[in-house]
Amino acid sequence: MDINHTTDNTVTVHADLKVEGAMSLNGAAFRADITSDLKGENSLGTDGLGEWKSLNLYDAAGSGSMVTFGVGSDDATDLRLTYNGTDGLTLNRDNKLLFNTANAYIKSSAELV
Repeated sequence: MDINHTTDNTVTVHADLKVEGAMSLNGAAFRADITSDLKGENSLGTDGLGEWKSLNLYDAAGSGSMVTFGVGSDDATDLRLTYNGTDGLTLNRDNKLLFNTANAYIKSSAELV
């Protein structure tokens, strides 16, 4: 670890950094994926304090930014909300967008081409 070695007010970590307690940052730039140790065990943000204001997804390739609900590896049960810059937002398979109850929803009756 270099503290203020080459750049003022900078800490450079040359390997993994494990923080056992809370950590507060005024800003961060990530050069790799943000991951969780265990699948489905950790949250991004909390219920009450420290919640995120916005979720911004960017897809330079234009193949579709995606939010997946479910286990993340099962196309038969996962719900995927995909953004395509040309067509908008798409729900996968035969899913529908529900409002308040199962009887109030939006769903397409169009056949897949």
